[in-house]
Amino acid sequence: MNEVYFPHSRFFQSTIVDPRVNTEVLEHLPEEFRGIINFKNLELQPDTYVDSNLCERRTDAVFATTINGKPGYIYCLLEHQSSPERLMPFRIRNYISSIMDAHVKKTGKSELPVVIPLIYYTGDKEWKHSTDFFSLFNENEELARKVMMRPVQLIDLNKIPDEKLKQRIYSGFLGFSMKNITRQSPKDFLCGIMPLLRKIQPEHNGDILLSTVFEYLVAVGENKDVTELNKIISEGLSEEVAKKFMTIADGLIEKGKQEGIVLGKQEGMQRGMQRGMQRGMQRGMQRGMQQGMQQGMQQGMQRGMQRGMHDGKQEVAKRLLDKGYNLEEIVELTRLPLSEIQQISDDTYH
Repeated sequence: MNEVYFPHSRFFQSTIVDPRVNTEVLEHLPEEFRGIINFKNLELQPDTYVDSNLCERRTDAVFATTINGKPGYIYCLLEHQSSPERLMPFRIRNYISSIMDAHVKKTGKSELPVVIPLIYYTGDKEWKHSTDFFSLFNENEELARKVMMRPVQLIDLNKIPDEKLKQRIYSGFLGFSMKNITRQSPKDFLCGIMPLLRKIQPEHNGDILLSTVFEYLVAVGENKDVTELNKIISEGLSEEVAKKFMTIADGLIEKGKQEGIVLGKQEGMQRGMQRGMQRGMQRGMQRGMQQGMQQGMQQGMQRGMQRGMHDGKQEVAKRLLDKGYNLEEIVELTRLPLSEIQQISDDTYH
């Protein structure tokens, strides 16, 4: 596949790597940033974060360095499209997130690097859009800033006692289930959540929530005694609800069996293939060694015989030389090359 040639991208990428160029380019950054960037240690990264379909309109270059004494990056983006794009700050956020993600995967550390973006624009129309990401939220700009700049709201169920969770019916139903479904025995879990189930059952679509928690319990809970659980549900709610539970349980158990059979077949096939390959390799090696030894013995015997016959001819040639035969006569009698007989004569008499 031929490489597509984009002259804007080629020029930008070929030029920005020059230390004289990138050092002066980065002088466009605010002074408060320039003072904490190590300009002597800029290292161009091989990665690009622009979609390959947009290379004709956008080109980027990423420089690794230290910022405020920590690993960081300068992200330079060339926008060589004809008109401004209001969503550009949103794209930059995505690019920065990708750079951070690549850094975490590369280093294996959980500390994020500071990434400072710098955008070049060369379009014909004046850029009038805001470069502030939060301006994209229009009337909700300040709200978005408050929401996105504050710490993430965490609901740590481990720190909320079960009795406090159950003070709220629906969020308590959700929280108690997620917290205790695998920590408690199915029996203890059902007994613990039963007060909430009694309140939920008469409500609109209450049966749907009951079905979801029953399915969750059968799918995730350990050491399930379906008969015992059915009895608890029948006594705590109603026989009708207990029948629905048994229908759900039977369906999931059957589904689990079928999935187990499929997985068992797959695993059996994989193990069979592995063992077959191992045995095949072992037998192949044994046969190869046996055949190799046989062939080696045959070849060795052949070579030994040939060597012995050749040595015998040389010994006959020496005796013929001792008796005064000339070289041509010895060649005819021994079938040895003339050069070899001449060498024997030289070695014997010189």
